[in-house]
Amino acid sequence: MDLRRLASWLALAFVGALAITALVAALRPDEKSEPTAAAAADKPPVEIGETQPRVPFFLDLGTGERTPLAEGPTVDAPVPSPDGTTLAYSPCGSSRCAIADSVTVANVDGSGAHAIEDPKGKSILAARWSPDGTKLVYQEGITDLYTSGLPVVGNLVVEDLASGRRTQVTDLELTRANWFFLSPRFSDDGERVIFHLPRHEDSASKFDVWSVPVNWGKPKLMLRDASFPVPFPDGKTIAFVPGTGTRGFYGHSIAVADIDGSRRGTLVEATYAIWWPVISPDGTKIAYVDGVRAWAAGGSVYVVEVSTGVSTKVAEGRTVEWLDDDTLIVNP
Repeated sequence: MDLRRLASWLALAFVGALAITALVAALRPDEKSEPTAAAAADKPPVEIGETQPRVPFFLDLGTGERTPLAEGPTVDAPVPSPDGTTLAYSPCGSSRCAIADSVTVANVDGSGAHAIEDPKGKSILAARWSPDGTKLVYQEGITDLYTSGLPVVGNLVVEDLASGRRTQVTDLELTRANWFFLSPRFSDDGERVIFHLPRHEDSASKFDVWSVPVNWGKPKLMLRDASFPVPFPDGKTIAFVPGTGTRGFYGHSIAVADIDGSRRGTLVEATYAIWWPVISPDGTKIAYVDGVRAWAAGGSVYVVEVSTGVSTKVAEGRTVEWLDDDTLIVNP
């Protein structure tokens, strides 16, 4: 073989190798790229077993100072009592954090911790305080069946902390659903439990907001095409995430309406999707998580001023709660 023919052959081989390399790179997903909101919204927001224990922290909005919770990484999604002295949280000693066999109640400094367990041995999720701090509402009986079917939704239970009396307040016909999280919370007067519920078991289902008396009764439809209901302290207004279901669980804005659903208006739009909105005790601000797969993978924590609609990023996290009007508890 002469030198010119050899050189031509080597040049062609080199160009071919470059083309193959470029093709492989184009076909291979970029590991550093962010998933799109649409793609992430097609997957469940909670994937048990993926969540790793991380240390929640107090965030002073005035100074930016961060103080870790005394309980450390054994805490998942801590929710403070109305007076800010006590926390309710899911114990999280392993990778299985989101759904636990009990809910722990402890002082903010970590002392006085005690577990509340379901007498039937069922799991407990999303414990939240009544306005007077004497009761908890939580979702009971969740079963993670992503590997073998749809998760069991369970029902909502109100527990009186002094007496230990438990009242199951729902008897849901929807026993299984791809989006099983009901996001329960009390009304401003503590007389009703407000929650969202998918209309069907599939992932494309729309959500509606319902309420039910704390002592059992017939559920009442409050809002259609809405999720994550959060009543304002005045009892006259409610914030929520509208229009969920068209692209999966997550909605893409926060709306405010009269408590009867009238006079709806958009307060803030998300960059990706809204997760876990909570209203400050004085009703002037809403904190929320903007991100894809927020509970499992985290997102950006924002605070929006209700009067102006101005939103400011303050941290990264999976869930957020108000300790007081100037302090957040961020679950990273």
